[in-house]
Amino acid sequence: MPLFHTGGCVCCVLGAVSQRATQVLVEAFDPGLVIELLETYRANAMLAVPTMLVGMMEHPSFATADLSSLKAIYSGGSTVPASIVTALEQRLGAAFTIVFGQTECSPVALMTWASDTTADKAETIGSPMPNVEVKIVNPDTGQTVPVGEVGEICTRGYHVMHGYFENQAATARRSTPRVGCTPATSERWMAGAIAPSRAG
Repeated sequence: MPLFHTGGCVCCVLGAVSQRATQVLVEAFDPGLVIELLETYRANAMLAVPTMLVGMMEHPSFATADLSSLKAIYSGGSTVPASIVTALEQRLGAAFTIVFGQTECSPVALMTWASDTTADKAETIGSPMPNVEVKIVNPDTGQTVPVGEVGEICTRGYHVMHGYFENQAATARRSTPRVGCTPATSERWMAGAIAPSRAG
């Protein structure tokens, strides 16, 4: 993931630092090079948007490369078709999860679990992270919308990826909530004009 983006600089760099992991960087995404580096360095986790994953799957070296070291693949940035989830999990035997969020969430607010069904991974954005509140609101009224109605996602809390900072629960409880909705909505929410609701 590009380092100018929150996916690369937070999920990848800070994620690697938090786990004392080695991160292998590339100057620009090239499917053949990434496959070669995954194999050479025996990488065990990667984060890529669906377009990158498709590029890798369509590359001639993908079928024969030894990628057995991969244990986790994270994706996001758009929906991930069930066919990609299934193909990668079957070919690599690696757990596949979808992350959803935005820069202001630092950046993950919701995430599927490795144990979720393929349909859930392809058709949902998962459940809220621990210590995170999520709701869908009408952007004009700020009111929570009924299930199935289109609205704006609002989230607040301590946003991290599953498995990261697990030993810092006390710090999480003391942290200042981060808000990932529009400024007008977040101001009303933080002022107590919008009652928070638990999703999940």
